Amino acid sequence: MAETLCCCHCITVPAVSVIVSENGVNYKSAPEAIDLAYEHMCPFFKAKFLVYGYIGSGTFGMVMAGRDRRPADAPYDWQPRHYAIKIVTTQNYPFQTAVVGRRPNDGAYYHSDDFEANIEAYKLFFLRGAPRLSQIHSAYPHGPFVYIVMDVFGINITPAMHAAPELLRWLSHEIRRDSRIRYRSNPGTVVVSTVGRPKLGEAACCKVSSHLLEALMSLIDRRMCHKDMSHRNYLVDGYLNAQLIDFESLQLCLRDEDFECPYLWVNYLNENLIAPEVVVGLLELYRDPENKRHTKSFCENVGTRKVKITGDHRALQLWKLGGMIFELLHGFATWTDLNYLGTPLEYEPTVDDERWGEEMNRNERRQRMLTEPLPIKAGLSQDCVDVLQAMMEKRVEARPSVEELLTFPWFQGWYAESGERLRWP
Repeated sequence: MAETLCCCHCITVPAVSVIVSENGVNYKSAPEAIDLAYEHMCPFFKAKFLVYGYIGSGTFGMVMAGRDRRPADAPYDWQPRHYAIKIVTTQNYPFQTAVVGRRPNDGAYYHSDDFEANIEAYKLFFLRGAPRLSQIHSAYPHGPFVYIVMDVFGINITPAMHAAPELLRWLSHEIRRDSRIRYRSNPGTVVVSTVGRPKLGEAACCKVSSHLLEALMSLIDRRMCHKDMSHRNYLVDGYLNAQLIDFESLQLCLRDEDFECPYLWVNYLNENLIAPEVVVGLLELYRDPENKRHTKSFCENVGTRKVKITGDHRALQLWKLGGMIFELLHGFATWTDLNYLGTPLEYEPTVDDERWGEEMNRNERRQRMLTEPLPIKAGLSQDCVDVLQAMMEKRVEARPSVEELLTFPWFQGWYAESGERLRWP
């Protein structure tokens, strides 16, 4: 991983170069910002990499397919290395101003509330060498954009990709519709079902789950915590190897007490992975007389809610992983009313409208979570049942740690002895 030198302000860490330019661009919206990303591309990035395709997009940016440019003295049989290039905005982004209150690629980096890393690339640097985590090659902050070059995962490199022509414009509304330049990776959402028919067998689920647990172990070893665990934030390849991605909300703490979360922002998009301690916090919130407009039901969600809880972010990420494993195995979320199978688990924000029936379903599910045991389907191995019961323990203090989970037989290569076909079509 070579370093990149430049005439701009250059901040260099071992084998990773971060180039900072003072050029600025004004724009009104996130899509418009991405459309300008090519026009105002960092010249040092452009001289080294060629962008030829589109992989996907997220909340704060988009991911492009790129490769090394052919050097002038390259031998005849030279082949380029391919990358996933994440492009995020750093200025004037409406969402982070109105909701987050900071630039989208900022995030908790140290135990002090007054100190945060400036770019996601600094966090990715600490993750190098962990095979189940995204691996950074280099990063190029330039004006209102950051170009983060990462190793590609889950996309089969073909000879045609070596010769694919360079994209000369990045208009987001055009490249998303052009199948000729679309190179799809497989997020976890492609292997999970919400209609009660699992897409994978138990051994395949075990392999994906074991890799995700390895990823969390790598984070714990580095004093880090992933605060946005979901099926959207990991990738799988054709052999069901999994890699955790999207570290914008990664938390790094030097002391154990700094992982404690006296309050938590609860987003309606993650309703299927909500933990019992968060449900109790929501119940207390809606019982508060100061929240009179939200007293109809403690299940209402519009945007996000700041909830007081007692717990640890590391315990919450393990609860989310347990919920994700349950969904892979069952095809629906924990404590789901089977009469509602097929109803989307990610609800639109709504209050007092025709979708109140779905809101009531959410309310009932939260109540079942607090009062009923976890329903586990028949046919799973006892090793698997032991894992689900341990990870979905309602009492925070009784849940196993990552180190303890690694001792469970189901997480010790159980899938390798099953004889099941571990491929994704």
